[in-house]
Amino acid sequence: MQVHGRARPCPSRPWNTLVCAVADAGVGAVLRGSLTAVISTSDPDDRAGALATFFTAGYTGVSLPVVGVGLVLQHLSPQVTLLVFALAAALGILAAPVLVRPTKRPAAVPSLRRTRVR
Repeated sequence: MQVHGRARPCPSRPWNTLVCAVADAGVGAVLRGSLTAVISTSDPDDRAGALATFFTAGYTGVSLPVVGVGLVLQHLSPQVTLLVFALAAALGILAAPVLVRPTKRPAAVPSLRRTRVR
């Protein structure tokens, strides 16, 4: 696939920088909250396996859509591929609350703060 023409410069570099900083802060908060939930709900003996599963699922969730878009781009135009990807993402977002419903309420999560031994 060839791209013709010149790349356009960013219309507002300060705005782009601000938006990226806000998005990065949100991603960092979600990652920290997710890791806190995994660590606090796993037994100390199972913590390494839980974290390995967390990161494996995370990397798979990030990489599979990219590979899928690459495969679809070999057969469809970029516009149609983007439309299909956007529709799939929207359906996933709308279906998530129904598909990922907890079966029972989790037990109280113990505090992660370590107490000092005197």
